[in-house]
Amino acid sequence: MWALIIILGIALVIVFLLLCPVALKIKYNDELVVQVRYLFLYYNLDKESDEDGQKKKARQRKENLHKPNEEPEKKGLMSDIKRYIKILFNKLKHDGLDSFLQALEFSVKRIKDVPVYLLKHIVIKKLKCTVAIASDDAAKTAISYGRACSYIYPIISIVTSYIKYKKLNVNVYPDFDKKEDYVNIELNVKIRLIY
Repeated sequence: MWALIIILGIALVIVFLLLCPVALKIKYNDELVVQVRYLFLYYNLDKESDEDGQKKKARQRKENLHKPNEEPEKKGLMSDIKRYIKILFNKLKHDGLDSFLQALEFSVKRIKDVPVYLLKHIVIKKLKCTVAIASDDAAKTAISYGRACSYIYPIISIVTSYIKYKKLNVNVYPDFDKKEDYVNIELNVKIRLIY
């Protein structure tokens, strides 16, 4: 009898853990912040700066030289997500808004390849995107604004047609007074493990 109660208790705990969603929060305002949350546990994907990461890799290389028989550490899903998000937002920082939007459009078009039953588990709780297009010349600003709109709004359309969402606020506007583009993105996503 006790064994049955223990097994039932363990099964209830597992069901409870599977019913709790995983939250992904991405914020970008000249600096990228990526955070994953499950229940009360938080994990910052960007907690290491690039210098700290390089020091850590150099230290691991030295340790691996002394231990040639051991295999290097395998990368997991979190490191892949972190790497992809950093690559995407580094394009924004270094290559400009056009390059970022092209890479984002390519990524979003891949949503069609994901099975529908997986997309049903994803809910966008909040997407707030503010993009101010600016340059030295008003004509260049207007052309860049048109190009940005031709990328951003179809991307939002594709995402919202495949993924459920709660709050959506997208604001793209030309700013003829400033010299540089301004991008502010806030994305909160909940991923349910089971229904």
